[in-house]
Amino acid sequence: MKPLVLNLCFFLITVVQLTGCTDEMDSKLEYDRIGKMQLTSLAPVNKISVISKDEYYFAVVPCGGSNVFILLNPKFEPLYKQIGSCDYTLTSEDMVLIVKETPILDPTVRECLRSHVTDRN
Repeated sequence: MKPLVLNLCFFLITVVQLTGCTDEMDSKLEYDRIGKMQLTSLAPVNKISVISKDEYYFAVVPCGGSNVFILLNPKFEPLYKQIGSCDYTLTSEDMVLIVKETPILDPTVRECLRSHVTDRN
């Protein structure tokens, strides 16, 4: 039975690669990574933090008694990926922290985050 399952898996992977759906699947895997991060951080945070896990960087942002999780260095479109529907705000200091602690901050993500900064100078 196991060889049949393995053959089926390889067949499906080949079909997906030939049909060009790999970017979409990779994007879904990135959302899955954010979801896993969310499951490990269920308690609301008091201040923003940047977490590194398996070559990815995530911002955990407090918002209305819950957390918003943002992937800071996505590799696949859409480039801005967030879990949590709260309309969060950031300070200039929060942006400095994110930039400082994220070696590879995607430019699209940076601009999206900037749109949430409330105390622009």
